[in-house]
Amino acid sequence: MVITKVRRAAKVVAEDSAEEEAVEAAEEAGDEAEEAQETQYDDPWEPLVEPQPPAPPPLPHAELVPGDDRRLPATPRELLGALPPLPRLRAEIIEGKLIVSPAGTTKHGRRIAALFRVMDPIAAEKDWEAFPGHCGVCIEGPRDSVEPDFVIAPVDCPQWGDSELVSSWLIMVAEVVSPGSIRVDREQKLRLFALGRVPMYLLIDPEDTQPSVTVFSGLKDDAYSVISKVPFGTPIRLPEPIGIELDTSIFK
Repeated sequence: MVITKVRRAAKVVAEDSAEEEAVEAAEEAGDEAEEAQETQYDDPWEPLVEPQPPAPPPLPHAELVPGDDRRLPATPRELLGALPPLPRLRAEIIEGKLIVSPAGTTKHGRRIAALFRVMDPIAAEKDWEAFPGHCGVCIEGPRDSVEPDFVIAPVDCPQWGDSELVSSWLIMVAEVVSPGSIRVDREQKLRLFALGRVPMYLLIDPEDTQPSVTVFSGLKDDAYSVISKVPFGTPIRLPEPIGIELDTSIFK
């Protein structure tokens, strides 16, 4: 009987000891979890943020900072040359100011393409080249840099630098007016093309009160002396050396 009581007491002690050990283990595990959470998040209100990939290295032009050995662009020309490629944008220097404008709409591009389809065969016959955009032009004199919507030039046209044709050698330039380019195309580029001795400027203006096409020609004292304007749908004469009647209904 004594032995049985001893065994029962030992069993109770063992069970109590096991329970105490389990409680202590659970408390230790809870303390460790709290310490880990406090270590990982010092601020209890800090949001959980997914890890982000490392930032890409800066582009070369972005490294030009004061104190750098390389000189920062000091003129609009130098700034234009330092710009990275600008997809869907057009950067020009107009009357001494760097102007960045968006590329035209699909309708804008279709009008340029329509003009190219008419003029390209004529240019090929006369040993000229026709450029439907993406052709830089250096305005002789002020050296402004523009990118007309359409250019015709002789195949041996001199270049200024690596990417711009010299304005006084061109046969014709054309612009299609957009809502954001009304003043630039109607006024500023009109002055620039005359100043740069471009013989003919074709202005296709769907933004006019009545959509119109205007031909500026006959250079005299840095201005055009002959101006011919018709509404869309009426033929217009392109003077020599082109010498054709242009059907303006292609721009509707």
